[in-house]
Amino acid sequence: QRLHRHLLNPKFRAPKLRRGFVARPRLITRLEQERARPLVLVTGPAGYGKTTLLTQWDAEDPRPFAWVTVDEGDREPESLADSTAIALAGIGIQPGLERSFVLVLDDAHLVEPHVLKDVVLGVLGWLPDGSQLALASRCEPALGLERMRANRLLVEVGAEALSLSAEEAASLLGQAGADLDFTAVQALVRH
Repeated sequence: QRLHRHLLNPKFRAPKLRRGFVARPRLITRLEQERARPLVLVTGPAGYGKTTLLTQWDAEDPRPFAWVTVDEGDREPESLADSTAIALAGIGIQPGLERSFVLVLDDAHLVEPHVLKDVVLGVLGWLPDGSQLALASRCEPALGLERMRANRLLVEVGAEALSLSAEEAASLLGQAGADLDFTAVQALVRH
C-alpha cells in the first residue's frame, strides 16, 4: 500500500504528451538503434524538449520505463536511491531480475554531482543487458564520461540534436497557425 501511494505521485510517472507536440522520429530511431549502450544522456537548455523526447521514446519502446522526476527531496544519495527503487518497483524490477527496462532520471541537473555519480554508478553496476539508464539534464553531469565515451557505452543527445529540423519547425509553426513557405521556415531555422 505504501508503494501504491508513492506511485500515485506524478514524480514517478512519465508526463503525458500534450496535443500538438512535434514528433521526433529521427531521435527516437537513434535511441532505438543504440539499445546496447547502457547510459543515455539528453542535455539541453530549458524548453529544448528533453522530457518530451523521453516521453515519446517511452510511448514507442516496448520495454517498461521507470520514471523519477528529480526534486529537492533527492539531494542525498539515500533519497535518490529510494526514489529510484520506488520507480523500479512500480514496474516490477528489482536487482537480480534479468528483465530489460529503461530508468529515466528527469531533471538530473538538480542533483548534487557526487550524489548523482554515486547513484548512476550504482545503477549501471547491476543494470541487466538490454536495459538503459536515461538522464535528462540542462547540463552535462560530472560523471567522468570520458571512459564511457571511449568504450562506446554512452548515447548522447545534446542541444544541437534537440534543435528542430526544418520539417519539425514547419509542423510546429503549422500547429500555431503560421503557414509559412518551406523556404522561409528553412531560413528561420538557420537564423
